[in-house]
Amino acid sequence: TQAIINAIKTERVDAIAHSGNPSYPIDAEAVVREAANSGVAIELNNSSLNGSRKGSEPNCLIIAALAKEYGAWVTTGSDAHFANNVGQLSSVAEMIKTVGLSKDQIITSDVTLFEEYIAKRQSIRRKRVLENMNR
Repeated sequence: TQAIINAIKTERVDAIAHSGNPSYPIDAEAVVREAANSGVAIELNNSSLNGSRKGSEPNCLIIAALAKEYGAWVTTGSDAHFANNVGQLSSVAEMIKTVGLSKDQIITSDVTLFEEYIAKRQSIRRKRVLENMNR
């Protein structure tokens, strides 16, 4: 948990992936809260919900609900481990619907939203670089 939070605080991380993996338990609320406060996206992927990381689904459901509660950005993906799963998002879409996440929170729901998100993250990094140069 602390390693993820520390990574978020570096301002060099744009998204946290596989946070629901039960092999590496975290304090989901602390991570999602920090991600929301820092504007870092939480990734939800179809593969985790369909057995590639067994036991991830309940954790991802909690993380998705916390993302809604804290207003965290969410990114989605298929995380396909096989070619025929590329672009498959049905399980993620169902989870998003179940939790009631707003489309405006999901940076991968619209190209403009995604581009705005990336521009914000780049701006944060540029600011950090300039601050370091002026020290």
